[in-house]
Order: sequence, then C-alpha cells, then structure tokens
Amino acid sequence: MKYISKLNKKYCIYKWCNGKNVYFGTFNTLKEAQKYRDFLINHDWDLKYRKRSPRKYNLPKYIYKKPGEDMFIIRKTVDYQQVHLGYYKTLQEAIKEKEFYESINWDLDLLDLY
Repeated sequence: MKYISKLNKKYCIYKWCNGKNVYFGTFNTLKEAQKYRDFLINHDWDLKYRKRSPRKYNLPKYIYKKPGEDMFIIRKTVDYQQVHLGYYKTLQEAIKEKEFYESINWDLDLLDLY
C-alpha cells in the first residue's frame, strides 16, 4: 500500500520528503491509516499534520530507554544521520553525558580533544 507500512500489528505512514523518509503517524487498523493518508494527500502532505510519538517515559530530549532493559541511550540526528552516543546504566549518567555533548554543541569531531 503506497505510503503505509505494517510494523508488528500497527500501520505506519511514511513519505519521502526533502531527501528523508518522514513519519506521519501510526494507526491500529489499515482502514484508519488509509483514511489519514488520504487526508494528508488532500492537504499536500503538510508537515504540521504529522503525529508525534508520545515520549513513553517522559525522559529529557535525546535520551531514550532501551526496550526491555534498564539502560538509557543518547540518540541524536547529526548531519542527517541518527547517531547513538552511548548506553548508560542510570538516567543520571545519561543526563550528565548529554550535557557534555550539548557543551560542545554536538560537534563529534571535538571528541578527540577530550
């Protein structure tokens, strides 16, 4: 089905926009996904209609919980590529490391200096 992918038992809408695959939402049924896809087509795929995934654990930006484990991941898009910047046993460790990356403005080339 054009723009709709099945992921496990859900249906996700993606469309190639500006050189990247853009997520527009996840739906429980194919019928719901088709209806929303048609809505998006009628509105010229306006990005303001993208559905955002709710942050499951209310974590700080760029920090995610590793599924099925008590680990935290720092993840950020850098130069159009998603980069994993480490796994941490505690949220506090992840926050401290994220603050370090923010202090160098996420410039990964500077890591060799530290």
